[in-house]
Amino acid sequence: MRVFARVVELGSFAAAARDMGLSPAVVTRLVADLEQHLGARLINRTTRRLALTEAGADYLQRVQDVLDRIEEAENVARDAGTELAGTIRLATGASFAAHALAPVLRGFLQRYPKVVVDLHAFGSLLTTPEDEFDLTILVGPLPPQADFVARRLASTEIVACASPQYLASHPAGPPRHPDDLQRHESVVPVLAGVPREWRFERRDGGGPPVMVTLTGRLRVHHADVVLASAVAGAGIANLPSYVAAPALASGQLQWVLSGWRQPSVGVWAGLPTRRYLPLRIRVLVDWLVQAYGGEEADPWLKASPARG
Repeated sequence: MRVFARVVELGSFAAAARDMGLSPAVVTRLVADLEQHLGARLINRTTRRLALTEAGADYLQRVQDVLDRIEEAENVARDAGTELAGTIRLATGASFAAHALAPVLRGFLQRYPKVVVDLHAFGSLLTTPEDEFDLTILVGPLPPQADFVARRLASTEIVACASPQYLASHPAGPPRHPDDLQRHESVVPVLAGVPREWRFERRDGGGPPVMVTLTGRLRVHHADVVLASAVAGAGIANLPSYVAAPALASGQLQWVLSGWRQPSVGVWAGLPTRRYLPLRIRVLVDWLVQAYGGEEADPWLKASPARG
């Protein structure tokens, strides 16, 4: 089965023989024996090229699944007695790395001293895995037909918040309804995938959604600067919970309109392949699932402070 799959992948018996350290005659005989065993021709041979028959194409698809499972089982058995070591190349957005990932990685690295995490933080959120990385933390909706593996870590709710000083000094006072935001300054994020309209729904489920278009004289191109601007009193900001939670807990920010819900977005561990993963990557994914909960619930707002 391995020889057959390799012949198809490389496009010739000779190439498969060289790759597998076998003689061309042995490779030819093994494929012929397989066809005789199955009672079906798998490959049409010509002097110019090889072509799979219909039966061969169907068989190859199933054979590859079997071979992948065998390889995974063998690797799992080898890993059972192996100490966790090696490098994990990890990618995510800078804000998630700073506010949510760094504290979790500290514990992981203490637990596994021979593992190195090579963390790359991008200026924008990532919604698909980066091919050159072992693992990508994704924030946002997944593509309808994702060609990668995504394991849910958590969900993050979008939170409208402002500094207590801003709310106390503004003539309109704290907003009580989304429409009140029109009378306030907003810190407007200019970020890929972040809408300029805020959508609010009552948490008790009553009434239709309310859409509010952002108005503000400060337009910011980085999520951490949105946070700093809101803390400094520049206006009301919309922040993901993993960014806002520490400032809410410390009292630097106050959650406004908390009786209204804004859309939550998923947080995922994105893996570029469905094939076997080294033990260190699987253990890190499990660590992240345990740290964040692995559910649609928002772990950063579980113990939320008093809401505005």
